[in-house]
Amino acid sequence: MVMVVFMAGTTCRSANATEGFYLGGTIGQEYVSAEFKKSIHHAQPPASYRTSEDDTNGTINAFKAFLGYRWLLSNRFYVSGEIEGTLYSDNRITGFLERSTNVRGVYEWERDIWPGGWAFEKNRSIGFNAKLGYVPETLAFLGKGRSLYLISGLHWLDATTEVSFDNMQPNEQRRAGTVRVDHSTLPWLVGGGVEFGSRKNRFDFRVQYSRYDVDFGEAEPLLRIHHEFEMAEWGMYLGYVRALEFGS
Repeated sequence: MVMVVFMAGTTCRSANATEGFYLGGTIGQEYVSAEFKKSIHHAQPPASYRTSEDDTNGTINAFKAFLGYRWLLSNRFYVSGEIEGTLYSDNRITGFLERSTNVRGVYEWERDIWPGGWAFEKNRSIGFNAKLGYVPETLAFLGKGRSLYLISGLHWLDATTEVSFDNMQPNEQRRAGTVRVDHSTLPWLVGGGVEFGSRKNRFDFRVQYSRYDVDFGEAEPLLRIHHEFEMAEWGMYLGYVRALEFGS
């Protein structure tokens, strides 16, 4: 019985010699759909509440590095776990919030949501990915290290928001400024990809979708302001994977 189990394990390893640790990195671009919402609540009589929103699209460059381990489930299927870190460049998505579209107030000055520019910046992230892969018997032109996989993950993201405003107060005094706040949030991601090349040196192409929200507020004695960012992203990445000798 022990001999049968040993021979079965040997067969799995010989069919795909990439079980064990691997190291890799990718470069890619993320297409970002960003929506910014702002609400202002005046508690001073007569009380008023108003909201406005703006949405825009943009791109961000991403540089990823990851360390993972692959376990063979059979001679065709495997699972992998990855720890991944990401840095971003050209990482600023910007827009401009217009006047309010939802007004409940009395005075003309209350009809203004404090319009102004806004920005969202992705700084860095780190997280964990899980992959389920399949080694097709066909597609031999992709090399002995070929595989198709699904990927999902949860990451910690460090980001910065910037909101500007410019508004006339009821006493006809101008109020303007910029609020810049650092945030941490937990985006989730799903996607798929393909690896091709040799068993030890492979190229990796993956497509991912991610979504997350960031919101925060400001409070003054008779005034509450709430900001909300809703982010949705599609990313495409091309990289290199190196199977390591130890742990295989």
